[in-house]
Amino acid sequence: MRKNQRRLRLIKGQGILMTQFIKLDTEIIPFFWSDISPLFNKVINNQGKGRDSLELVRYKLDNNLLKAWVYRNNNIIEAAYCTNIIEYPEKKSLFWGYMGAINNNLLEWKMPLVKSLKDYAMLNECSCVEFFSTRKGWLKIFKNTPIEFQEIGTAYEATINE
Repeated sequence: MRKNQRRLRLIKGQGILMTQFIKLDTEIIPFFWSDISPLFNKVINNQGKGRDSLELVRYKLDNNLLKAWVYRNNNIIEAAYCTNIIEYPEKKSLFWGYMGAINNNLLEWKMPLVKSLKDYAMLNECSCVEFFSTRKGWLKIFKNTPIEFQEIGTAYEATINE
């Protein structure tokens, strides 16, 4: 049995409890797309402001421009997000985005999320984790965790009318 088939069986298999976020290999994204795409689409529709589409996220995942992570409970993927390593001139950062969940049971997956982001950032020698959101509530969610965020700027947009 091929490595990816074993991993897919392990992840999708009956009776396996997952209390952490796991990163999906690019090759198995198609098997999970029907489960994770509604979660990403929810974020894109609410926060994308025309900058993203589900098709673009899928392209980025298929071409290793993003990595997908999932959290499963009772054989249902309850939450998912994407990451990307960004190399700036003076530092390396872990981008985190497209965080979506079916039940928003934050108390269940908050600390596994924090742990996965911190561990992956450290594994890739990133000095920080960054994200863009139209929701300021994320700052409160991460307060008093090992990756407490701070605002570093504000995004502005002006609609151009004729």
